Amino acid sequence: YEYIVHRLRELAPEVAEGRVIVAHLGSGASMCAIFGGRSVESTMGFTALDGLPMGSRCGQLDPGVVLHLIEER
Repeated sequence: YEYIVHRLRELAPEVAEGRVIVAHLGSGASMCAIFGGRSVESTMGFTALDGLPMGSRCGQLDPGVVLHLIEER
């Protein structure tokens, strides 16, 4: 998201210094909250496997799903 902030400062500096939410949606997916040109929150957790579901990753998985699968199988 550093590149996005850099470009936003060039194209719309008044927006870049405010509150911005950026979404990357491709074969991977993530979102980032930016305030004053700095990242303050991201959908990525401990690793890039956490967060939003993606084409090749499950994203955040509720631990209850594992227990449900154990009980059902």
